[in-house]
Amino acid sequence: MDLVAAKLRTVRNENPNKLICSFFPFEKFVQTFIWGVTFGTVNGSFSFSGIRNQCANPSHFLGSITHGAWNEFPDLNHTSYMIQLGSEFGFGAHQSFVRFAREMAEARERGMKLVVAGALVVATYQGFAMSHSSAIALWSTAMMPFASLLYAITGGMALVFLLQGNDVTMNAWADAQSIMWALLGAVLVMLLGLLHAAYHGSPGGKVSAQLLLRTLYAKWFYGVVLGTGVGLPLLTLWLGDSGLAARLIVAIGTLTGFYAFRVLVFKAGVYEPVMQFGSLFGTDKD
Repeated sequence: MDLVAAKLRTVRNENPNKLICSFFPFEKFVQTFIWGVTFGTVNGSFSFSGIRNQCANPSHFLGSITHGAWNEFPDLNHTSYMIQLGSEFGFGAHQSFVRFAREMAEARERGMKLVVAGALVVATYQGFAMSHSSAIALWSTAMMPFASLLYAITGGMALVFLLQGNDVTMNAWADAQSIMWALLGAVLVMLLGLLHAAYHGSPGGKVSAQLLLRTLYAKWFYGVVLGTGVGLPLLTLWLGDSGLAARLIVAIGTLTGFYAFRVLVFKAGVYEPVMQFGSLFGTDKD
């Protein structure tokens, strides 16, 4: 920080306009734009550069120069055939989700054909993206894409389980129960494997595992991820009730555990120490 501060002080004293601010779009984070103005540079406004435009590039770039818009959406009121390539538009998290979920439902009711490609990519994308974060040991593992895929399948099966009518055959009900048992058991094994590898790996991974198992996030991990997300659905399945209330418990519990897992994994991610200066200079003490 002292080095950066000294460099910035020199630039400001000589000519503040030597500084070019390549921040994330200031229309979303205005404080970054204000920082450049406060520093005194005129080169702090909105700009495209290889440094700062890494969000949805080149989507935002093309949208800005062709439509003058940062985000572009299909015109569902005039669409008769839609192909989605790995998108959750109209079904998952997105800008104006409530509005587009309603318009998507109305369009499909009107007869619009919807083709979805890349479901496997959607299910594993976040896991692959996180596994490339080599500086965070908890994320940098082949278990992350597997965890994403497993939770996606389990969550989807939980919803299928919920939407089964009361008139399904006993064989179909037994099959659904068996699949949910297997998936929830696999989730439990995956969680144990992920944390075991983190705890017995690097220092950063051990800190992350301790955050989840012993300290800051332990009550949420045990109570929500394991208790609500795995234990409660397994207990409900073991009781054998096929009513709507039981199916709701299984579905809501599973999805709640999945959401809590995602949030806690993000929160517990700890950067690895780049260098231990005591070891470098021979001054570390036992």
